[in-house]
Amino acid sequence: MREISIDILANYTFTNKVKIALTFASDLGYATTTVDTQGVIFRDNKILLISEKIDGAWALEGGTDIDFSPSKIVVKGVKEESGFDVVAIHLLAIMDKNHPPEPYHVYKLFICFEIVGCEAIVSLKQAPLSF
Repeated sequence: MREISIDILANYTFTNKVKIALTFASDLGYATTTVDTQGVIFRDNKILLISEKIDGAWALEGGTDIDFSPSKIVVKGVKEESGFDVVAIHLLAIMDKNHPPEPYHVYKLFICFEIVGCEAIVSLKQAPLSF
């Protein structure tokens, strides 16, 4: 069954079979869906974007983190990256992020947040509040 799964994933993801086999071998838990959270924060008809540390691209704040609820992940990240205090308002959307196919299924939660305090952290590359 594992070999068939590796063949299918290699065919659909164009990923090396060895890499897929190592990924499967290192995962000792149950095969469950991953939840990824994205915080959508509007102010004055603009949206807050955070500069990614990896590549400098602009993105919504969010991600995954063990021992944190989806909204707490964003609250923590926004405070660290922008300086703002935010609170969750409501769920905007749930999207199935399995395109292109990946070894693990991911649901992305988009949650609307409101800025409730503090000032923006000023840096050399501060994320503008713009579309």
